[in-house]
Amino acid sequence: MIDKGAKLRAVLAGEARRLYVDCSYSSRGHYEEAAHYVKLSRIVGLPLAIIGGLTAVTAAFTALLVDARWITALLAILSAILTGLHGFLRPEENAEAHGTKAGRYKAIRDDALLYFKIEIYTSASDQEVVGRLKAMRNEYKELGLVKPHRVSQEAYERAKASIEKGEASYENDPLWKQLEDH
Repeated sequence: MIDKGAKLRAVLAGEARRLYVDCSYSSRGHYEEAAHYVKLSRIVGLPLAIIGGLTAVTAAFTALLVDARWITALLAILSAILTGLHGFLRPEENAEAHGTKAGRYKAIRDDALLYFKIEIYTSASDQEVVGRLKAMRNEYKELGLVKPHRVSQEAYERAKASIEKGEASYENDPLWKQLEDH
């Protein structure tokens, strides 16, 4: 006959593993999305800074030396377009939000790993181990309600590919292999 406590802990370990997997994909997806916004920030922000500076220099130059207001007008229009685009996309803000959310998912993932590898086997009462898993699940659910709510399909696919390659685990890490040797 199977011990009720052992059966309960096996079920809890299974749920913790599901939480680990869910958080792994969520974390990696948000990290990928954050990386995309960092890249977008550079793509839009650098030209914006350059054109903004050129606009100011050209305006001063044309006002003092040459009558070529069309150059200043063209640069001002480009600057306005890039400023609008940058304001609409908010790449720095989105990169920060996705990076923060990714880190929070990773923390829950790490807690779930510790839970099903170690905590579940301690002498803690059944009530304590159930409460601990519920707390992690609630944290995961609450995090799902915080913006940004989702990642793009492209970020999800990159995250999935990264996980499948083993980039999200320690097994392929040279430092981890060094530690295993000791």
